[in-house]
Amino acid sequence: MQHGHVGLHVWWPIMHSPHSASCVPWKAELQNISSLDTTLHPRSLSVTQTHPTMAIASDPMFPLRTVSSEQLQNLGTVMWDWELCNTCNGAATCSRPKCSRKGVERLDTFWNRYRTLTDEYTPEGAAFSRPALSSHDDLRRLIQAIRNGLDLTRERIIESHFSNPNSNGKVCTHAADQDRAMNIAASIMFMTNCGTSRDCADFLEEGGPSISWRSDVTATAFTFEAFPHASSSFVSARPKDTRFFDLLRFLAASKLVKAGFSLEPTDDLRSHLTIDYSGRIKTIRIFHCSAVLKEMLSAGRPHGGRCLIPRLLALEVLDTLHNILFPDDRSEALIQKYGFDSDLLRHDVSQCRRGDDPREFEHLYFGTRLREIYDELQNPTPHREWESWLERKSGGRYMLMATMIGVFIAVIIGLLGLGISGFQAYVSYQQWKHPVKDA
Repeated sequence: MQHGHVGLHVWWPIMHSPHSASCVPWKAELQNISSLDTTLHPRSLSVTQTHPTMAIASDPMFPLRTVSSEQLQNLGTVMWDWELCNTCNGAATCSRPKCSRKGVERLDTFWNRYRTLTDEYTPEGAAFSRPALSSHDDLRRLIQAIRNGLDLTRERIIESHFSNPNSNGKVCTHAADQDRAMNIAASIMFMTNCGTSRDCADFLEEGGPSISWRSDVTATAFTFEAFPHASSSFVSARPKDTRFFDLLRFLAASKLVKAGFSLEPTDDLRSHLTIDYSGRIKTIRIFHCSAVLKEMLSAGRPHGGRCLIPRLLALEVLDTLHNILFPDDRSEALIQKYGFDSDLLRHDVSQCRRGDDPREFEHLYFGTRLREIYDELQNPTPHREWESWLERKSGGRYMLMATMIGVFIAVIIGLLGLGISGFQAYVSYQQWKHPVKDA
């Protein structure tokens, strides 16, 4: 591909061999970039599995664009208390039964979200030489700091963590870059898009919500703000003439598709069970990273540790996925058709439960959305213009007006009919009184 001349010089880092001692920067004009090997372009450096001893070239403009299997494993040890054996670090699989490495394959959807959140990170302006995140290890340490300080405010965590040098030996003092790093870490930990719309512009799905973590709010309080629950349960608010389990059967994914809905997978927990009315077909977004929720629950199961999100929230989401939307193996075709995570077919939540976990749910978090979907099934929202017009004109006031107009027209027609009948009677009377004689 040919590039036009641009009066700009850039520094491209060259990926070196694991046996070489250093990376040699190479200065090239953009007009000659077509002569370079494509493996030197920073956007092509997307390494997902490497040997632990292999060095990975890091582009200073996009320091998180490459990630190794070992770094993903280390992230699991921080977020979900994984216990890895000493022989499988960086390996594709591990045969040891107690090693948490075997759960990596089930988390492909989460790893894709992680790459999406980190791929476009670039240090803010003046922070280019002192970035808040110069490697994935810096991000892992930031996530560890947030998890260790769930009861600390965001401002306190930033002050404490960024007062220490990162992996490149420098201290980041750029406030905007620190905030963006915190937003990326929170988005990964809490499975929701955290930050301003500008921060989320690179990864926010169309129509998806984002929420800002304020500086004076603790991590625990932020999760309650991000995932509020209703004051009344879905069970108590259901229609009185419908059995609860019959109502839930209406909400199976197969019946939603038959009713004309489309399904869309999302990795943002706050978008779960939201309806998108913008397209030609109404679309229901469904959170499908069920494996991550199971890891969160398993991390707090043996010793009663704290879950990154409210434990009841994680259990309720899994209940909506496994018992309501995709209750049996017949859902496999829909999961494959719409690109959902195959983990939705694994009904193994019992392995993550604690003795004090509820077995039945009132759906305090997502009951309102379940009821909205049910109401949409029973009384669909007008989608076309003429349907909207009829909907607007079908209110009680308009119905009474239409009835009065109909009565008025009926009275007029009745009076006209009575007049015509009277005239016909008059003509008949005159013919009888004054008969015409034939000549």
